Amino acid sequence: MNDPSQARISETVSEKPKRGRPPAFPDSAHALAAKMKPDVRTRRGQQNLVYAMIGLNFVRARGAQFAWLFDEAAAQSGDNPRMKWTILSELGRVADEELREALATLLCEQKPTTREAITWIRRARKAHCGKSSAIALADAILRIIDDYQTTHPDTTPQQVFAALEDARTLLAQEERTNDSG
Repeated sequence: MNDPSQARISETVSEKPKRGRPPAFPDSAHALAAKMKPDVRTRRGQQNLVYAMIGLNFVRARGAQFAWLFDEAAAQSGDNPRMKWTILSELGRVADEELREALATLLCEQKPTTREAITWIRRARKAHCGKSSAIALADAILRIIDDYQTTHPDTTPQQVFAALEDARTLLAQEERTNDSG
C-alpha cells in the first residue's frame, strides 16, 4: 500500500470542487461595498452595489447626457441627487460598452419605470449573447440605418420609414413564396 500513485489519487479525491457560481467580484470589492453602505449586509446586496457603482461610473463619465439616471450637477451643488440605483445596477451588468451606452441613451429618452427599464436591459443583455431575437435584430437594423445616415447625411426620416416599409413588403413576399413552394 505504499504505492505513490495511490497517495496522489486519494489527495485529488479529497479536494471537492466548489459548488455554485464562481464569484463575480473579488472579496475586496464586496468589502468596499460593505464600507460604502454598511446597511447592505448580504453578499447579493453587496454585489448589486458593485454593479451599480460600475453603472454609476459609466454614467458619470458621460456627463449631463444621462442626468435622468444620476444628476451630477445636483450632487455637486449639495442637493440630494436623484439616483436610479436599481437601473444603474442592471446597466453595470452590461459588459458591452456600446450596448450599455445605447441602453442608457434609450432609458434617458423614454424614462420608463424601474421595472420596465430592468426588463429592457435584461432582454438586451440576453439578445446580445448570440441568440437571435427581435431586439437584437432591431438593434442591428438601427446600427445599419445609423451607418447609412452617416455616409448620406441628407437622408430624411421619411426615407428611412419608406425603406423599412419596402423591406417589410419584400420579406412578406418572400415568406409567401417560401410557404407556397
